[in-house]
Amino acid sequence: MQIIRIYDGKCDLRWQNKNVFRTTERFLKKYPEEYKRLYDKNLQTLTLWRCDELLDKSLDGEYYLDSNIITYIANSALGHELFHVASYDSEKDQLAFGGNLGIGNGLLEGMTEYLFMKAFDLNGPGSYVLEVFAVAMLSDMPDLFKHFFIPDHNGFINIFPNRKEIYNLLLSVDSYNKEYLDLISGDKDREDSVDMNDFRKHIRQMFDNLISIELSVEKDSKKLKEFRNKFMDLLETPYIRYTINQFYPRYCAYAEKQLRERILKR
Repeated sequence: MQIIRIYDGKCDLRWQNKNVFRTTERFLKKYPEEYKRLYDKNLQTLTLWRCDELLDKSLDGEYYLDSNIITYIANSALGHELFHVASYDSEKDQLAFGGNLGIGNGLLEGMTEYLFMKAFDLNGPGSYVLEVFAVAMLSDMPDLFKHFFIPDHNGFINIFPNRKEIYNLLLSVDSYNKEYLDLISGDKDREDSVDMNDFRKHIRQMFDNLISIELSVEKDSKKLKEFRNKFMDLLETPYIRYTINQFYPRYCAYAEKQLRERILKR
């Protein structure tokens, strides 16, 4: 990895990458002021390393919590990493999920990419496709993003009436996320370590868990039907359809069957 340029100091950061910062900050202003507190605080000591490539070739950007440094290749990756900056409480060394909690890294990446997509008005995620799908299906939960910007793991878990179901989702998204990154790493040993049957099982578990969460939250048949329609509409979007067909082309038929039996027949 060769470092092309180091940016440090608040003025230099914003001047050299002004469009990325401007778009991120305009989006954050849509939320309550307290949601932007960690972003403003971390920005004061943030350093950017623009690189030709990263050590982990499955990534094009990374945020190092302990040193408050972003390494990145392109500005599109920088935008994603700035939402990591906005979600980390350095004083408490705390995230809502992922990091030193040991669970939730997959959903953390999905939520970060989901917010980045919304901020930059993108048609789909550049990465973490199924992780973003999971967040999109949870996005109607009240205060879902509050606990991302104001890290509170217990607060996040308590949004959901069934703690077991949300922990099952966190675990299944983590398992999928780790194995997907291994598959695209360009490292033959990492690629060969993935059992594709287990990988497909984690995709099924992730989506089954989303259905279980909805059933524990919602009892109204009309809203359950809306959930089913949203689920299938998202599966038909090109970026999700491509990922599903790449690894598990029969999943859409499986999902339709599960939704029909578990949602529509209630």
